[in-house]
Amino acid sequence: MLEKLTRAAQESSTDYLGAEAIVDSVIDEISSTLAKEDAGLSTVLAEAAELDARMTAIITFVVPFAICVLIFLKSRLVAATVGPIRTIVAGLEKMAKGDLALRLPAMPDADLDWVAIVFNAMAERLQVETRHRETALTKLEFVNLELAGQTSALQDRTRTITILSRMIERFQAAKTRDELGYIIKRSGPLLFPDLCGRVQVCSSSRDILTELAAWNDDCTSSSGIAPSDCWALRQGRAHSVKHGDGDVTCEHFTVPQPWSLCLPMAAQGEVLGIVTLTPLWIDGAATPQSVEPMSKEAQDLAGAISEHIAMAVGNLKLRELLQNQSIRDPLTGLFNRRYMEESLSREFSRCTRTKEPISVVMLDVDHFKQFNDTSGHDVGDTVLASVGRHLRANIRSCDIACRYGGEEFMLILPGADLESATKRAEAIRTGIKQLTFTVRGEMFGSITVSLGVACQDATEGSEDSIVEAADEALRQAKREGRDRVVTGLLQSAA
Repeated sequence: MLEKLTRAAQESSTDYLGAEAIVDSVIDEISSTLAKEDAGLSTVLAEAAELDARMTAIITFVVPFAICVLIFLKSRLVAATVGPIRTIVAGLEKMAKGDLALRLPAMPDADLDWVAIVFNAMAERLQVETRHRETALTKLEFVNLELAGQTSALQDRTRTITILSRMIERFQAAKTRDELGYIIKRSGPLLFPDLCGRVQVCSSSRDILTELAAWNDDCTSSSGIAPSDCWALRQGRAHSVKHGDGDVTCEHFTVPQPWSLCLPMAAQGEVLGIVTLTPLWIDGAATPQSVEPMSKEAQDLAGAISEHIAMAVGNLKLRELLQNQSIRDPLTGLFNRRYMEESLSREFSRCTRTKEPISVVMLDVDHFKQFNDTSGHDVGDTVLASVGRHLRANIRSCDIACRYGGEEFMLILPGADLESATKRAEAIRTGIKQLTFTVRGEMFGSITVSLGVACQDATEGSEDSIVEAADEALRQAKREGRDRVVTGLLQSAA
């Protein structure tokens, strides 16, 4: 067709009519071709319309059916899974609340049944672990209670040991029986707070027991008892009695006791006293805490305490003995010269501080050498011992009587002025003159003494000057005929 149009264009320059015929033929061919294309297009459109009709039919009928089928399948699936799932969820909730005994039944679905099997295994495992945990907790609580009890017992034991150690330290520092009794009185209630306690020691004559200390108002045991009243002292060992056991009760208990424990105290082979422990009495009745007898551990503690008290009493007696031997004259029982010098210095300083007078009396036995020469030294010793006893019996507790040397004696009278000291010296002279004694069946008497008195004012003189003044007054009394009292003047006052 393009070639024809090209040729028609070439011929148009020469043959117009021939070119027109060529163009017409080309137009006819184009028209024919277009007609064929229109016919094909119509066919395609018809097929498309038929396909559209078919698709519309499918959409109209098939899709709703498919939706219905899906809804049906979904309802069946939900019905088959929701119930088991709810059962599983309910089981989990119960397990969370502590119900470990719950078990899930078999599930229709394989996956859900696997979940149920796992759930049951987990519940079984948790139940076993819980039982083990409860058992372990029970054991732990028991161990904790036991440990708490042991800790409390250890604390009590530590506290007891601390108190006992402190008491022993105080015992070692005690200088008198009063201090020893005070220590026991303070420590006893700490060691035995629910018990009555009493410590009694033998007197020097060993025929009576006197109270050293007591705590918790012990009024169930009398004081001042004889050693034979206590079975512990008779047997030389602890005597424990429980009411109703048929054993003998010590006679020193004033009222019947639910139980009692007596512990003898001995040191260095010498019986020193007893420690008595009984229930605590309030308003005439024993307290419930103390009715039961002491445990073995408490009795052992009481035994240890009694031993330490015995050692303390024995050491104190030994210390007193050594001290007396070091400061007292063995013949007269008076203080020796060394103690006199220490006491005079101490009392002089005290009277100076308090601005009180202090007096000194020098005493000498008249014609003492004659007693030794004519009657023997045993008579002379008896004379000195008799004078010593008389001086101890006729001075105040604050006065100090000393053997100055040989047949000379000295009295230190704190707080006494010259007048009162002179009167006291005269009374002593008169009393000694009336003394009588017997040696080897022979009666002796008419002992005379000469005395010199000096008084020191707090504002003048010294301790040496007052002794010199009293000694000078004594020599003057001898020069004037003996058997008399002479007052002396201090050198500073002359």
